[in-house]
Amino acid sequence: MEKPRLQTVLCTILVSCVAAGNIVCLADPSEVLFTVDPSRMGVAVPSRFLGLSFEPADVIRDPNILKNRPQIFTIGNCLHNYMKLLQPGHMRIGGLLGDSPRNSSANDPTHIGPLLDFARDIDWIIDWTLRFAPYEPEAAVPTIEYILRHGADLLRFVAVGTEPENYVGQLRRPEGWGKEEHVREFSEYVGVLRRTFPSLRLYGPNMVGNRERLRSSQGWIRFFATAQASQLDALAVHLYPLDWSLPTGDLRSSLCDLLSLETRMATAQVIDDVLDLGRALRLPVYVSETNAGPDTNPAAGYFRTFASALNMLDNLFLMARAGIQGAAIHVGGKTWWHMAPVQMGDWGKGQYPCMIRPLAYSMLLFSVSNPGHFVHSESNQRDMNVHCHAFMNRDGQLSVVLINKDIDRGFNVAVDPGQAHRSASTLILEGAWRSEEARLGGATIASTGEWEPVWGRLEPTDGRLLVSMEAATAILLVFE
Repeated sequence: MEKPRLQTVLCTILVSCVAAGNIVCLADPSEVLFTVDPSRMGVAVPSRFLGLSFEPADVIRDPNILKNRPQIFTIGNCLHNYMKLLQPGHMRIGGLLGDSPRNSSANDPTHIGPLLDFARDIDWIIDWTLRFAPYEPEAAVPTIEYILRHGADLLRFVAVGTEPENYVGQLRRPEGWGKEEHVREFSEYVGVLRRTFPSLRLYGPNMVGNRERLRSSQGWIRFFATAQASQLDALAVHLYPLDWSLPTGDLRSSLCDLLSLETRMATAQVIDDVLDLGRALRLPVYVSETNAGPDTNPAAGYFRTFASALNMLDNLFLMARAGIQGAAIHVGGKTWWHMAPVQMGDWGKGQYPCMIRPLAYSMLLFSVSNPGHFVHSESNQRDMNVHCHAFMNRDGQLSVVLINKDIDRGFNVAVDPGQAHRSASTLILEGAWRSEEARLGGATIASTGEWEPVWGRLEPTDGRLLVSMEAATAILLVFE
């Protein structure tokens, strides 16, 4: 039987008020029933689905302490402590700074040593991106040799370059360089790598996916994937849900647009499109870089908010439920990026504060829920902006994550689990929608990695679990 497309499953009738093209958030509470059928199994979630994406330029070991730079991959720092809270995942090393002379590890692979120690300590694996600008295929060999010699057990995929579709605009390739030139140069890298490391696993093209690029026969991703399918072990793209629509207006209306049913459907359509391409080429699909939105300074404040983190939580479940094999949240250079889930910095003052952003809490809830195999669920109110992801966790327990993406509207939710249960443990993700703070299980995450959540407990009424959801919240239910 053909698997239903995610966008079709999510198709909803939008009855919210629409004014001047902006979704207006309503304020009256509504009743929503989610019915779960554990006998109807869906997609299995791969282990190590959740990942973090770092810049290769961050993989440095600078002996000059006068430069006052904390090392990102240091065992015991706040990033290390936070990542230990998560289920073992994957670290994607790749970004625009990797395609530049600032990527020190390309010239001196010994810089990679601390990264390997860091990953091994927390039991995470690595997807490594080779520098593609400047163009130097032979120079890639020492880097891969070093990784295989010191961390072959950690290496999963190797990529070549990041977002080459932007190279001309970034002056990294001459005017007129395009899809054909990219495929030819990529092939030359592959030739060098395959001759030296025949069992190396490659994925790509690590370009930003949107509907035009994925659907058009002339698009970069489709052109590359079709030409290189025989050389690839997986298809990898970048996904930013507002790549096609930058925030405009005030914070409230912009966040309503970000969290709207329309944006959710558009995101689901892009996920379906890239999966269609992967199925046609018989390649598994990974999202090697994702985050809340595009990297634009005017939009920076929107994507640090708790509301934006709720949206990313929903997107993680959408990707996993559709069949994406892994998704890496990008943290940017030195974790300074305004959209990083964990930010370390203030080097100029010699102090290294650790800021745990709302996005880190969304990732932690996804990880704690530990989805193993999705099961069928449906709603009696498809026009409401509250969503249900139902699955068996890896301990064999029926679990449900409810996400209310309406920043002003609460919902009285009933969950019919489809079979008898005595009770359910609950963990609530909450915070003011415009805030840069969050709590999970009533607790914040300390820079030391300490997190002491308080689990609640609910008992069913007439076989259903009744949940009163505040605006802009998410709840994990684990049935017992």
